[in-house]
Parts: sequence; C-alpha cells; structure tokens
Amino acid sequence: MPAEAIGKLRSAWDEGLGTRLNENNAAGLIRELSVGERAESAWRELETLLRAGNDEGWKILAAMLDAGAGPTLARYRAEGIGEDVFIATMGAFSRFVEESKVRYGSYRFDRAFWTWRQTSLRIFRLGALEYETTKGMETPACILEAGGLTEPVRAVSVHIPSDADLSPAAVDASLSAWHEFAMRHRRQWADASLWCESWLLAPALERLLPPNSRILAFQRRFSIVQVHADAPDWREWIFDCNPSPIAELPEDTALRRTAKRYLLGGGSIGVGVGVLRTARR
Repeated sequence: MPAEAIGKLRSAWDEGLGTRLNENNAAGLIRELSVGERAESAWRELETLLRAGNDEGWKILAAMLDAGAGPTLARYRAEGIGEDVFIATMGAFSRFVEESKVRYGSYRFDRAFWTWRQTSLRIFRLGALEYETTKGMETPACILEAGGLTEPVRAVSVHIPSDADLSPAAVDASLSAWHEFAMRHRRQWADASLWCESWLLAPALERLLPPNSRILAFQRRFSIVQVHADAPDWREWIFDCNPSPIAELPEDTALRRTAKRYLLGGGSIGVGVGVLRTARR
C-alpha cells in the first residue's frame, strides 16, 4: 500500500480508533467479519460505529485489516489454505486504495461494502481471477434458467480484478487453479456453475475492440444469458469514474476514444451476465 495511505491509516488509529473499538466492544464485530453468515451485518454495524465525520474510510479499513490479519488469517490456517492465496486475496484492499487515487485524486477507501467477502473467506483470488461462492437467491434467476434449473443452487461468481492478466494462458491457469482449490477446500462448489456479471461481457464491446482483443477472448468463454444495456459501469471501468459529460471525457487510450465516439453516437455499452461454457483444466 502506498506510504501516504499507510500514513492516513496510522492517523486514523492514533486519533482514537483503538479506544473507540474497545469502548464499543467492537472486537466481536471484527471477529465476525471472518464469519460468512455474520460478515455482512458486522460490516454494517462497524460502518455505523466508525463513519463519524468524513474520514474517507480509513477507520473502517483499519478495522477490516485488523480482521484480515487476525481471525481471517487464522481461518485460512485452520482450513489449510495457503498463505499465497491469503496474500493474493487480501491484495484487494491495497488495490482499491490505489484505484481511488486515480479516480478521486486522493487516497481513500470506499469499498467496505465489498471487502467483507474477502475477510469472510467467501472470495478467493487464484491467479488472474477471483471466485466468490454464492448460493440461494444470490444466484441470478437468468443463470438458473440458463441451466434449466427451477430451484436456487450453489454457484460461483467470477470477478475480474482491475489488474487481471486476461491472456488466454493466464485465464486457463486461473480456472484450473479454482478447480484444484475447490476439490481440496470447497468440495460443495467443485461442480458448481461459474458465472460472471461484468461490463467485460457486454456484447457492445465487439463493436469497440479488435477481434484479437483479450477482453473479447475472455467474453467468448461465456454464454451471455442477459444484458443490462443501460448499466453505467463503463464510466467506472473505462473512464475511472470521471463524472464529466461524455463530450468531455478523455481520449488517451484507444478504448476510450472508441467508446467515447460510440457513446456520443447514441450507443450503450451496459453489462452482460454469462455462464462459463467450459472450464479448461
């Protein structure tokens, strides 16, 4: 994590965070961040406790890192999951902080709504991709329908980190790593469908990218079962959350130039939802 961000974390702690956590018996909430069925509600309670003032998320980040370095790591060790997987998965925290600098001009942490998944051993990063175990109503209806299923089932949601290597070899290696990991640590998900919801699966990208694009190669691994044409994810992932009118968006990459022209012409990019056709192993 950048030195400036580490300094802000230390300042948040020095300003009495540790005392506040102790006074409010928050140690229990921090432990619950590592427990799947309690992690989301523990995050919400900690947000209420720690979001006093505009601290740019440093207090909740400190609490989550405390969970990661304590009970989460202990669970990894108890389950025999390698520390290489732990380090790769927890890398989401520093990645999100670094992304904030580009998007907002200063370091901050605005992803606590997401990272309870990392602390609760629900998301694992294996190589290029992340894998989130989902079940019940967490699985989109369109995924169930695509598989001819009428009842909620276990499924695995594939996420693409911003620093992912989407070369075919790297994706193949990650999918193989997931299969091996699931067979060893998550047998109940070993044969589950893998699905993905992302702007990278938007069919409109075929008009914006060259045929040999790594993004398109990744997209073709999936059967697209639903498209949310008006989803605004393109602004976050292509233009780093730039709030400017489309006509004023930057054109400093080939994708940005092409996407901007497409959007100015009335096109939409949206988000695709897809089921992995075959996992190469």
